Amino acid sequence: ADIDTGVNPYHEAYYAGGGPYKGRKGPSSVTPAVRKEFGIGPSQVLKVTRTGSFAEDRARDMAMWDKVEPGKPYWFAGTNVIGISFEPKTATSTPILADPGDTHGVGTTSAVLNANPDAVVVLVESFGEASEEWAFNHPAVDIVTTSYGIPGSPPGMGHLASSYTGTVLKGKLHFGAADNSPAGSPPAGKSGPWWTIGVAGVHEDTSGGRATLSGNFVDVVAAFT
Repeated sequence: ADIDTGVNPYHEAYYAGGGPYKGRKGPSSVTPAVRKEFGIGPSQVLKVTRTGSFAEDRARDMAMWDKVEPGKPYWFAGTNVIGISFEPKTATSTPILADPGDTHGVGTTSAVLNANPDAVVVLVESFGEASEEWAFNHPAVDIVTTSYGIPGSPPGMGHLASSYTGTVLKGKLHFGAADNSPAGSPPAGKSGPWWTIGVAGVHEDTSGGRATLSGNFVDVVAAFT
């Protein structure tokens, strides 16, 4: 489960022949059994139009997007991505779907699939208690990743009760990104507690070491992309 902003299910990286699936079989991990685990019925299977123009395809699919409800999981047919949103519907945003220009959720889901193309990624939209409670308590979720927090790593537990329950009592793993500052991460809500695995950024193209503007005293470093 990747708790983040929305995802772009029109992106070629999620489909056969794109991104992590070049030269290998396409995504096939979201089986009928997996859909049953998440309670995804026929009306929760979304097949998007893909001509190569995000704006035009999104416009063509708006009747489908208008039926998407917060709090319900949906599977994007042809991908290994499931989406669920805990954001309210508004006139300018669509649950699960990344707003134009919002690439953070696309980056984090892609990072998971680049590492393991056979993973089932559940994009959980919304930074907050409802998202964490759902992800850390769902029996089909093994790993939770969070990439949000306040710069400077100020002390504060936030809404980490679900993280503790999910990891310590239910055996899940929680990877929490350190904030984008050189501050020490131990006081931070997501990357500091002993039951989370704190992650800082790495300089991919230069030294290969920990990124200067990423938290100190973490457990591991990892590439965003």
